[in-house]
Amino acid sequence: ADNIGFLTNLVYSDDFTSVDCFNRWKHKNLVVNLTQHCVEKISQRCIESKTIVQKVVRLSMAEADTYMRRDPAVRVIHLVRDPRGILLSRMNFN
Repeated sequence: ADNIGFLTNLVYSDDFTSVDCFNRWKHKNLVVNLTQHCVEKISQRCIESKTIVQKVVRLSMAEADTYMRRDPAVRVIHLVRDPRGILLSRMNFN
């Protein structure tokens, strides 16, 4: 019983009994391969760039301070949204 952990790693093969199933599988794998190619290209551009911009949601001021102390070249742009739209949306749904 201790040696059955591998069962959770089973991958079931796609059903290729119809051309439609095969075409969907082919398209899915093409998208995955193209996505991987794009990620590799973008990663290389980041490595070569002087400036890297990153959007981080819900970063505390303490965390931002930590990053800025670790690397003096780090810059933080703190954006605050106008809460009126969110408030109006919540009032309409409640």
